[in-house]
Amino acid sequence: LTTVPVVGDIPLTDEKNDKNGSIAVFENKNNLMSEVFRNIRTNLQFMLNNDQKVILVTSTVSGEGKSFVSANLAISLSLLGKKVVIVGLDIRKPGL
Repeated sequence: LTTVPVVGDIPLTDEKNDKNGSIAVFENKNNLMSEVFRNIRTNLQFMLNNDQKVILVTSTVSGEGKSFVSANLAISLSLLGKKVVIVGLDIRKPGL
């Protein structure tokens, strides 16, 4: 239906059982969300060239998971020893 590449999909989980808030990726853990973000990280590394160093996570709708994806992808990349900076540009409701 689209020509835009899909890097990965993140499943919806039961938020009541989530004890860690918005952080879902942990070192040396093989839970579902850690695996999902490792998969997305691997797909991004395959798609991006070595000179491409900026990843933009954006949406026009509030509450779609931009901060969740950004934070967990940043953690996943940092576990590889990559340098990561997250810049939160939400002027109305800053959360990062």
